[in-house]
Amino acid sequence: MTRRIGFVLLLISSNWIHCHCFAAADIKASINHKPSFHNCGEYKPTFKEEQEPGTSVLRVTATDPDQSQTIKYSIANETRQEQLFAIDEDTGEISSAYIFDRDPPYRDTEFYITVRATDNGQPSLDDVCTIKLMILDINDNPPVFDKDFYEVFVSMNTTLRQQVTIITAKDIDDETNNVVNFEIVQEYKDDSYFEIDQHTGVLTLAKRIDRNPGEYYALRVRAYNQGCIENESDSPEVDVKIHIINADKRLPYFTKVPEAPVILHENFTAFQQVLAVFEANSNINNESTIIFEIFRGKFEQTNSMNTFLLEQIENTA
Repeated sequence: MTRRIGFVLLLISSNWIHCHCFAAADIKASINHKPSFHNCGEYKPTFKEEQEPGTSVLRVTATDPDQSQTIKYSIANETRQEQLFAIDEDTGEISSAYIFDRDPPYRDTEFYITVRATDNGQPSLDDVCTIKLMILDINDNPPVFDKDFYEVFVSMNTTLRQQVTIITAKDIDDETNNVVNFEIVQEYKDDSYFEIDQHTGVLTLAKRIDRNPGEYYALRVRAYNQGCIENESDSPEVDVKIHIINADKRLPYFTKVPEAPVILHENFTAFQQVLAVFEANSNINNESTIIFEIFRGKFEQTNSMNTFLLEQIENTA
């Protein structure tokens, strides 16, 4: 901004002769502008987990109308952010200072980084920009079987395509990276007697049983990710042993099971409420006794912490 100032110039000689005149001058006022992050709202960075410290996250830019001034960048004085991220004070390049892990138990999913741009004016002025950083999951964990070994018993008169057992495994990665597939490892002569559903892990009989009671079939099942595991971990395998029992040793069977999945909200507290009812038949003449039990697996999702309890009344649970 320019302002014109007028003044009177008086000249006086040694013999006291004087004269005067009018003059004017333009005075340019100095205005100190603050820097600004004009594109702050457009920063939407993502960052893959498990990357080494020093990996670039993004570069921020602030501008200052005062061209003679320089801008320095810093991370706002928040201890947690200073430990996780670093910034180049001259370029505004933000980099990681920590190896992020999106998987349990750490669950590094998102962070908010507050960046400050400060100029060297008198006085110095600044602007801040808060950026939301999303941590992306990578396929860095192999599946884990719910059991170390599967041992089941089937009757000699089991029919083709009948379910023998269910193989279960869990992957702690997120989204599509935690999809587990199953296959029978083609290493044993018994492999052809059974089939497994690639997606559900249901093992069924593919050929008629041709062995006597007391004998068994042995096979191995592999669990693998839908995509390739980025750290090249081997897909785990588990042994399955299927024992053959006499046809007269009839297996019990369920006569009533829930028709729909049980859905609970995370704030559920009605612990005395009945969630599901099961009924079964012993399948043995003159012997109606049935014993129910809840399978306890390795994971919380398979009741490893006894989250669900079973109460039996005769043949109902």
